[in-house]
Amino acid sequence: MTRLLRLCFLSLMVPAAAGAQVTTGTTSSYPDRVTRLVLASPGLNGHVPAPPLTWTQPVFQAAGAGDAEGAARLWAETPIMATHGGAATAATVKSLVMSNVRLWTYRTNPARPLTPPAIARLGEIKSPTLVILGDRDLPHIKETAGLLVAGVGGARLITVPGAGHLVNLDAPDAFNNAVEGFLAGR
Repeated sequence: MTRLLRLCFLSLMVPAAAGAQVTTGTTSSYPDRVTRLVLASPGLNGHVPAPPLTWTQPVFQAAGAGDAEGAARLWAETPIMATHGGAATAATVKSLVMSNVRLWTYRTNPARPLTPPAIARLGEIKSPTLVILGDRDLPHIKETAGLLVAGVGGARLITVPGAGHLVNLDAPDAFNNAVEGFLAGR
């Protein structure tokens, strides 16, 4: 379970497509291949946040200028990477972001748009679905979570008190208990 949770977290480091966004797109394209779906602090293909996420602009400007290390450093300081689990958690996040500096060297976005986008196909997802986020997560993530719960039949939302976007690091016990319970059918 710990390895799975780490892989889910690492997928959040990908600037072009967060793990939940990729997972939702894949599940909406191949619903018969997924038995249970866990979406942590989710993104959603086809959802455009309003207002725009202007805090990302300096990050992408640095990356576009070829300053991958600067882009990674700026990304680590964005609201989406903010932690609420103490100094050790913040240091872990910064270390993970900086160890993935190569992600900021891509000159084009490797993600390919889905047609139609996943947001238009949520009703095709038939797997039991858990959406989990922290109560301190960003407004556009909370909005996305609401869209997923409304669009995926029977989806369940768990909001973890005191946690932000990186809910699995801010509140690991609560996160693990929720995911383990869900995967066990509780």
